[in-house]
Amino acid sequence: MAESERVLLQRFVETNDGEAFAQIIHRHASLVYGTCLRVLADADQAADATQETFFQLVKKAHEVRGSLGGWLHRVAARKAVDLVRADSIRRRREDRHAEALPETRTVERTPFQLDLSSPETTVRSFTRAWVSGDPESILACWLPTAGDYEDVRRAACADPNDPGQKQYAEGKRWFQSLDPDAEMPIVSTEQTADGGTKVVWRVTLKKDATAGNQTFRAGDTHDIEVTLRRAGDSWLIDNM
Repeated sequence: MAESERVLLQRFVETNDGEAFAQIIHRHASLVYGTCLRVLADADQAADATQETFFQLVKKAHEVRGSLGGWLHRVAARKAVDLVRADSIRRRREDRHAEALPETRTVERTPFQLDLSSPETTVRSFTRAWVSGDPESILACWLPTAGDYEDVRRAACADPNDPGQKQYAEGKRWFQSLDPDAEMPIVSTEQTADGGTKVVWRVTLKKDATAGNQTFRAGDTHDIEVTLRRAGDSWLIDNM
């Protein structure tokens, strides 16, 4: 190697001279990066391999014999090839894993059509929205300013596998146990003193479900009460 390179390398080996190492990087970074890029054909991977090459020099500087540029070139090529091999192994492993998985079908959810034109149609749409499992449709039936809105949002989006969401998940399961095709008669309708409309409607369970300490069986009926308010052309639920 040239005398200056020998001096720089010796300074680094003997005294861990950071300035000497920085000069080595400055002189050889282009060579190392170019070598890696030709093998990898990817700028980000080439940068990673370049960094690994100089890390190798930090650990093995005392073993360098002959041309420093030649040593760096060989190490850079090896690091780049190692990345190519690792990437190839990873892809083969992913391919084998994909082949081992059972075939799955993508289920497309049919957009839920809401009818919010009256208090009666809103509560029925609300029921069917729960059964459909579409949080956006459920929340579309509610006034965003409603006091219960956040609780309804949490229930609609509840993860049944999260212990911290157990209460909300239980409510979600109960609503999803309702029969969307069963008759939903309006039991009563009355105006409230503050201008709302209170509606009670009857739902039928399609399968067994639990809510709190109460157990429901398939075929059981239950009355639900909400208060709605007009919002433009729509009737939206204000509390439940």
